[in-house]
Amino acid sequence: MPSGSLEQPSWLSERDGEHIVIIGAGVIGVSTAYHCRQHPLFDAKKDRITIIEAVCAAAGASGKAGGLLAEDWHGQATASLGKLSFALHDALAKKHKGGTRWDYRRTNAISIECDAKRKMRSPQIGKSKVPKEVDWIDGDLVTRYNDLGDTSTMAQVHPRRFCRALLADTRAQGCVRYVLGRVSDIHRGRVCYTPVRFDDFAGTEYGRTTAENSRPEDAVPIPDETRFEQDDELITISDATRIVITAGPWSARILGDRADSLPISGQRAHSITLRTPQAVSPHAVFTECRFADGTRSNPEMYARVDEVYTCGEGDSDVPLPQTAADVVVDHARTQALIDQTLELSPVLRDLARSTAATVVGSRQACYLPIVTGVTRRARGTGAISDTERSQDAADGRHNGVGDTAGLKGQLYGTAGGPLVGKLCAGLYIAAGHSCWGISLAPGTGKVMAEIIWDGDVARQAWLEHSSRASSDSAAQVGWKKKPLSADIRWLDPLNAVDELW
Repeated sequence: MPSGSLEQPSWLSERDGEHIVIIGAGVIGVSTAYHCRQHPLFDAKKDRITIIEAVCAAAGASGKAGGLLAEDWHGQATASLGKLSFALHDALAKKHKGGTRWDYRRTNAISIECDAKRKMRSPQIGKSKVPKEVDWIDGDLVTRYNDLGDTSTMAQVHPRRFCRALLADTRAQGCVRYVLGRVSDIHRGRVCYTPVRFDDFAGTEYGRTTAENSRPEDAVPIPDETRFEQDDELITISDATRIVITAGPWSARILGDRADSLPISGQRAHSITLRTPQAVSPHAVFTECRFADGTRSNPEMYARVDEVYTCGEGDSDVPLPQTAADVVVDHARTQALIDQTLELSPVLRDLARSTAATVVGSRQACYLPIVTGVTRRARGTGAISDTERSQDAADGRHNGVGDTAGLKGQLYGTAGGPLVGKLCAGLYIAAGHSCWGISLAPGTGKVMAEIIWDGDVARQAWLEHSSRASSDSAAQVGWKKKPLSADIRWLDPLNAVDELW
């Protein structure tokens, strides 16, 4: 073991080298694997990483999210993580050609209020005009407009392409194994899983590829290491030194009868994509609308390089299914999103009328990983009001830095997520990012890598840095211990389970 890493669990003290097993190949798991492999303490001669995924990479929310990246839209609890992640997204795009591989680009964000029954034609909307470049929105419907962000602090990616491209780049470094399987048990360095046949999911809604998708990142990857034995065969990894749960809303289920230890559940969210043969302006559009049929709704629309993505409000009508392959898509909800998008966009409406081929790229649903029991996060920006923060403090959820010293389990969470850190010896969690998983993924992966590799060294430096953060001279202090990349002094410790096994 490298001298700077976390102490080895007692049951694996005789083993040489790290075997990090990551459960879940969504964007958080893939980012964690990438940064663990990039960490300077990773020794290619004896360390290795295994990623186990139940369906396919980015099968859940990581493949169906909007892909909006914001540097400063986060609540106080995750502000520094958001800033770190935004910078890492930019760095990853430059290093791995993200502009062409996963459509990384800077973007703008606006909010509009629309009323199809009033159809106002006024040059003045509030105190400003709708930007001329937003030519794909019907300005006749807009009654109010506001700028929310510009290219200095906003960007976007195609989430599925980003996740799968980062996975490919991680595997290309060597010492990284990716397998398809359903984990049935974890215990003290042991991970048991049942291999999954790719044919089990052929033709299901989650993995449907459309004709316009021609990039390698769009294809469902079949890892060459995957074993395709019968489904009743159980494979056991018995030498895991670190087990990292990054299974999104399914994270708690990985613990089996100990699932109540993790307050994570899922909320279903629907979305659609409409193809745009010609690029439209790079804007994320947040709406409050009354449509022609009298219904009121708040769809969010994100213009991508070759399509417009629209998502609606979440619902709890259907409980979290067994896997992402079993997610039920409510076609009435997706049709409503299609109709609303076409009503708001004359460009897309005219395209739908003039072409024989449908403009609909996909109808889909996923489950956002929600931290339950401590959730007071508002939808959208993730901000927490002063009143809510005061109530959280009264409930004992916002402990000061001094209160964290006695925790053996280094688990950090916010009022609404995510949960990031150590559950007990050899067991870690990174999940519960809600709608901010894509945006916060690189920073979460980097922090997780440092928690795993630098362990208590990183934690102690973080505590020291936090205690001095208010001093102007703090930046000049030469730390003997390595602090976490993100200043997470505002991430609140939950009651971590000191010993799950």
